[in-house]
Order: sequence, then structure tokens, then C-alpha cells
Amino acid sequence: MANAVRQPNATALTVERDRTVQNINSKQNHPHFVQMLKAADVAHARAERWERTRLYIALGSSSGAIIAAFVRDLAPTMAIIGMAGAVIQWVVSFLSQNETLIATKIQERFDVELFGVTHRDEFKPVPSDEEIGELASKFNGKSNKSDWYIDVSRLPAPYAIMLCQRENLQWDWRLRRKWANRLQTVALTWVTVGIAIALIADWSTRDLFLRWLVPSVSGLLLFGTLVVANRRIAREKQQLALIIDEKLSILPVANENHPLEPGEESELMAQCREYQSRIFRLRNRTERVPVKMYMNQKENDEALARAAASRLRERLLDL
Repeated sequence: MANAVRQPNATALTVERDRTVQNINSKQNHPHFVQMLKAADVAHARAERWERTRLYIALGSSSGAIIAAFVRDLAPTMAIIGMAGAVIQWVVSFLSQNETLIATKIQERFDVELFGVTHRDEFKPVPSDEEIGELASKFNGKSNKSDWYIDVSRLPAPYAIMLCQRENLQWDWRLRRKWANRLQTVALTWVTVGIAIALIADWSTRDLFLRWLVPSVSGLLLFGTLVVANRRIAREKQQLALIIDEKLSILPVANENHPLEPGEESELMAQCREYQSRIFRLRNRTERVPVKMYMNQKENDEALARAAASRLRERLLDL
């Protein structure tokens, strides 16, 4: 794959703007598009490693609170370690952000070329074929990345694109909300344990801060940031998904017997471009759900989203 950065007919595929919707289902399995998904997967894995590093730093430095709780003389040292951990994991976030941007741009190029919409300035510079080929050569996952999007055959292009965009949004916002709830539970439990220890040991308020909360600042800061960020992203993705759902619910039936007028199609394609820009901005966030949780939920969440999309497709085609 690394040596064959582009297949002989890939140029025609990537510049093609054919409005027949069967293109999405067939083009997405072409080696050129599969290669982009593999490259994005590698970049996402790198970003996730940096995010895990942040988590390990936060948890490691926060564990000093346990030491400080039992050894009073070490409390100032553990407090300094906690503060240092907060600074270090904040610096590491910039490394994660860089890899996330690479992954996001590759995923955006995949969508833009697959959907046949235009590139926006905010997305440039576009990842080159060489960069994508180099990353894809490091892919060692089991999935072949085929059939990335749902069946949108026979639908007019804007209808098909909206269904694919809807799929991008629906499963993710639910997953992020679940992850935010888990993080919040852990953070509140940790603070509650500290308060309980303070009450049992008859600590002063100063002791509670110095021996538990300050050493824990790295973990509490990270968890609090992730809870707020994931909830905000989940809310924005849910809102955009609802906008697309509302649009799909009022679109007229369109099939071989009832094609869209050129003016209608152009207007809808412009809306698809706006939706895609919002998806790009939401994707370009370093906060992410752990892969293990994603894989555990993936099959069920994708099945629900695809079933709903299938019903929408049937309505739009009047099947």
C-alpha cells in the first residue's frame, strides 16, 4: 500500500463529480479511499496514545494524595507533584492536538472527495497523497475499512450525503455523553473519598486542600475538562444531527421517476457543504472516547443508526 500511493485510475475517481449516488457506495471501497481511512486510523491512534499519556500523568500525580493522606510530612511534596502533573499533561495536549488535526484532515479529504463537495479554506492545506500513503503503510488493524458508509444507493446525491453525515453524528454524541458521565462519577467519587477521610481523620480545611485536593489537581483538572468538553461536543453533534433529521423529514420523495430539479439539487448540495464544515470543526477536538469503550459500544450504536437511516432511505425513495 505504501508503494502504491495512488492507483492508475485514482485520479479520475478523486476529481469525479458525478451526481449518481451509487458512487458513494462503490467509490468508498476503492483502494484510494480505503487508504485514506487507514491513514486516518493511524493518526487517530497516535493522538489517542498522547491522550492516554495525559491520563496516566494525571492519575499518577493524583495518586500522591493517598500518600499525603497517610504521611503528613510528604503533603507539600505531593502537592508540588500534583501541580507539576497538571502542567505536564497540559503541554502533552498540544501534541495530541497536532495528531488529531492530521487525522481530521484526512477524514475530511475522504468525505469531500467521496461526496463531491468543495474544499474550504479552513481545511487547507489538504493532506498529500504521499503523507496519506506513508501513514497508511503503518496500519496494522484487522478491519479492511470497506463499506464505511451505509447503503445510499438510488438516492439523489444531496439526500445520500445527508444520510452519511447523519451517521457520522448519531452514534458519536451518545458515546461521548456516556463517557462524560463515567468521568464525572469518578471525579466526584474521588472528591467524596477525600472529604470522608478528612472527616474521619479530623482534618482541618487546610489539611483537606493540602493533603488531598492539591495533589489531585492534575486528575481533577483533566477529568473536569473532559467532562465539560465531551458534553459540549455531544450537545453540538446532537443538535446538528437533529437539524439534518428535520431536513430529511421534509424532503420530497426523489427517485428514478421523480428526479430532483437542478436548482433544488444545487441548493441542497450547498447545505451539505455547510453541514460538512460543522462536522469538520467538531471532529477537530482532542477529547476522545477510549477505543475499548468505543469498540464495546460500536456494534450496537452503529446498528441503531443504520436501522434509522435505512428507514429514512426507504421513505425518501418511497419504497
